[in-house]
Amino acid sequence: MQFTKPDYSGKNIFDEYFNKQNYGICDLTSGIIYMWANYFNYEYAVDSGALYLRGAEIYNKNNTAYLPPLNIGAEGIKKLIEEVKKDGEPLILEPVPEELVEEIQKNFNAEAIYLRDWSDYTYDAEELSRLAGKKLHKKRNLIYQFMADYQGYATEDITLNNCGEILTAFKSWKKTYGDSEMGKFEIDATEKVLENLNFYKFDGLALRVGGKIVAFSMGEKYGEIYFTHIEKADIDYKGVYQMINLEFCRKIKAKYPEIKYFNREEDMGDEGLRQTKESYYPTMLKNKYKLIIK
Repeated sequence: MQFTKPDYSGKNIFDEYFNKQNYGICDLTSGIIYMWANYFNYEYAVDSGALYLRGAEIYNKNNTAYLPPLNIGAEGIKKLIEEVKKDGEPLILEPVPEELVEEIQKNFNAEAIYLRDWSDYTYDAEELSRLAGKKLHKKRNLIYQFMADYQGYATEDITLNNCGEILTAFKSWKKTYGDSEMGKFEIDATEKVLENLNFYKFDGLALRVGGKIVAFSMGEKYGEIYFTHIEKADIDYKGVYQMINLEFCRKIKAKYPEIKYFNREEDMGDEGLRQTKESYYPTMLKNKYKLIIK
């Protein structure tokens, strides 16, 4: 197979295949593929009507891992086994949706390793867009406080007209983010989206206080799941993350009434992020695995 790096002309190819699957993991969205293409060195190939994706292994970037081939079953995995056999290495499939693990193990001698840090947090769309129920009262209280403290707040869609201003605001908040390799790359990826809005075509919402951009969120829809790829805010404004989350979910649920879930992606092993995502009480975790096929 001839693998190539994703370029702008390949987005329609990804969307064609991603719209045919319903595993519900963020790794199978074109937004993630393009945002993280350089970090994971993603490459793709289309062969006999199937899509193959590969990139650096999550915990060892010197190793190559393959996503499960799309639009083909065991025959696609057999092709990948032949692909890696010349290097004398086992085939690493990663990340593998939980629904596929047993099916693959029926056909191959595959060791499965649970990737808890990379489970996607998935929430009921109706619940998250209303913050209904007693268990979410702390989130509502923070929003009420935000509304009381910043009565001049307003929201607006992210467009070519304001994305430059949003990018400038975001750059001024960067000092508040972590300095890990992945954290720094996420900053670069977010900037890339804002600089290439016409290509990504994400839905986006910005939050202003007194005319100043203080938060924004962006994402895309596949089937009945909406994937929130980006959520950034100025933490000097108490309750700002809760506010942008609620306003964005309201906007998206009104635009796409058919969606059933919001996928707010992984915590990547960050304990603070894990606590935050768990505090919204996910409906389910979209679990992922690493499979080593001997």
